[in-house]
Amino acid sequence: MLRRSREEILYGILKACSSDGMSIYQLMVSLNLPHNSLKSYLDQLEGSKLIAIKVEEARKTITTTEEGIKTVSLYRDAISRLKRH
Repeated sequence: MLRRSREEILYGILKACSSDGMSIYQLMVSLNLPHNSLKSYLDQLEGSKLIAIKVEEARKTITTTEEGIKTVSLYRDAISRLKRH
């Protein structure tokens, strides 16, 4: 079993939340992360303004910001270029 790098996990969060947004529980399940680890990553991404966390009633929805979407695109392009050479 391979360990994912921090960057791969951050990319996974940004990518997962880029379309409709996701709840914390949905992210935990889809990325296979415990709550405390996910919370740390979310704090970092929110501090960098790459995600937005909206609270409606008791539910938090995480969405990728425009800056986050640009970051996903740049990351994907960089990985693609590195794999070609």
